[in-house]
Amino acid sequence: MTVTKYGKLTVVPIEKIVMETPASATTPVKSIVVKIPEMAQKALPGQFVMLWLLGNDEKPMGIASSDPINGKLTFAIARIGKTTKALHQLKEGALIGVRGPYGKSFSLKGKRIAIIGGGTGIAPTKFLAEKAIEEGLEVTLVHGAKSKKELAFRSYFEALAQKKSLFHYFPTTDDGSYGFKGFATDGLQHLYQNNPNWDYLYTCGPERMMYKVFQLATTWSLPLEASLADRYFKCAIGLCGQCSLDPLGIRLCIEGPVLPKETLAKLTDFGKYGRDKYGKKYPL
Repeated sequence: MTVTKYGKLTVVPIEKIVMETPASATTPVKSIVVKIPEMAQKALPGQFVMLWLLGNDEKPMGIASSDPINGKLTFAIARIGKTTKALHQLKEGALIGVRGPYGKSFSLKGKRIAIIGGGTGIAPTKFLAEKAIEEGLEVTLVHGAKSKKELAFRSYFEALAQKKSLFHYFPTTDDGSYGFKGFATDGLQHLYQNNPNWDYLYTCGPERMMYKVFQLATTWSLPLEASLADRYFKCAIGLCGQCSLDPLGIRLCIEGPVLPKETLAKLTDFGKYGRDKYGKKYPL
């Protein structure tokens, strides 16, 4: 019998740090690379880890990339609160704690897929796009942000589109400073009207954005999977119930964070209510 060691913490030095947005961005993003071979071999797109920094807190982080051959994992960290600010101040060689990977991953279905990523949700969608390309799928990535400065990994995606003919990069900005002017969902609709040939939709990002993607997928009768990884996670092993969703009682750290369209349709919380760190509901 295989025994899963939930909550196992691995403390490792940071091997590499890359600034993925200008420092002047409203929400600066850095990627950090660590070497944990056993995690890199198991990690799948859409899963998450818990990052721990001594003297601060433990926070859920999406996996932006996994290199099982070299045993390395990449995480994208947006500077939002106290702990992420402290993580941004770290230098290469600093120690951080990592446990995971946790949760259900995205599937890889169909031959032509569209991935819609926005905000910090671009990290799991980056990993998904890389895996899909590796599997020979044709991938369109719709990458939404408020402005050009906020488009994390933009240079990477543009270079990838030059190298891989099956990868199409479609950036959108609210202010029109780069790419298509409008929300990511506006860009998605624009692409669909011009060439509606996708077999499957995948999304991760702000929940209101994903709810709109859900509505479009329903209208277009396309299958969809969404990662609700922006929700509040605490224990990550299904004990505290902090990430539960009404009325099904789904624990996102166990039954999610990736959920199919059929399950999303049954959730009264999805796209409407979030929960704070005390479990209290608030409107999105």
